[in-house]
Amino acid sequence: MADVDRAVALVIENWEALGVAEHDGVLHLPAAIKRRNAKGGVDEQPVMLRNVTNDHKFRCRKTARAYALKMDLNLDKDHDMVREIENYAILAFAIRDPKKPFDQHVPDVETLIATYDAQSLADLWARYNVWVD
Repeated sequence: MADVDRAVALVIENWEALGVAEHDGVLHLPAAIKRRNAKGGVDEQPVMLRNVTNDHKFRCRKTARAYALKMDLNLDKDHDMVREIENYAILAFAIRDPKKPFDQHVPDVETLIATYDAQSLADLWARYNVWVD
């Protein structure tokens, strides 16, 4: 547990260096949506990530289930894909433009899925989970 405590202290002591910003009482963490380009490099779209409230998570579950049905997925048999859509719905709300007032980067889960590939979103989802934890 001492290692975890030291790691947490290191983050807290360097909070400002991480670029964390606050707006309307909500903390935002700098991040980037990474995409592989045709030359084999990686392009980065700067964004901010904000925590999602329980209310947002509940709404994201409803959104994901509705989108899954629209895509003709079976909510039971395709539960893994429905869960992935739910994660994307959470990201759609959590991803913010990089400058105050940190507006929502995309309007909804459909736009997020249509705009970014699965690998880019998986990378950002991992960062989001570290941020939330």
